[in-house]
Amino acid sequence: MSFISINIEVSTHIYKYLTALYGDDYVASFRDSLGILILSSLQKQSHIKEYDVKKKELTREYSVHINFSSLEKHGCFISEKQLYKITKSLEYDFRYQIFRTAILNKENFGIDYKKSILKFLESYNIHDSELPYSTLIRDFNRKKHEIEKNLNIR
Repeated sequence: MSFISINIEVSTHIYKYLTALYGDDYVASFRDSLGILILSSLQKQSHIKEYDVKKKELTREYSVHINFSSLEKHGCFISEKQLYKITKSLEYDFRYQIFRTAILNKENFGIDYKKSILKFLESYNIHDSELPYSTLIRDFNRKKHEIEKNLNIR
């Protein structure tokens, strides 16, 4: 089967996360959330309009392969704006996964938030230099009550 590849610029910690979840040779499909995100962003025609993308610490490229039959169905164009939205979505989902894990570990097993967050990062080989704990805990403290509410905790 023939493929075309697109490269999504991501931070180092998101690259490690995606590689752990989907591997180095990922083929997009509607069977997982990354594939749904990518394939639903494809367009049949280009609406060329420059978009100023903030590329803050996007140091890696994660390659996504798309087979030609998917390109025929969904289109073969993906804009810089769409790629930026995909990158932001991946970052959001990654952080939500960390925060949800920390809250559930605290609620169900009494494990400290810090320990859960650090173990989560360690499991994906993400170092403090790539994503500082201090940054995560500030974000966690801002979002904790909303996530607890969504999980029906407290």
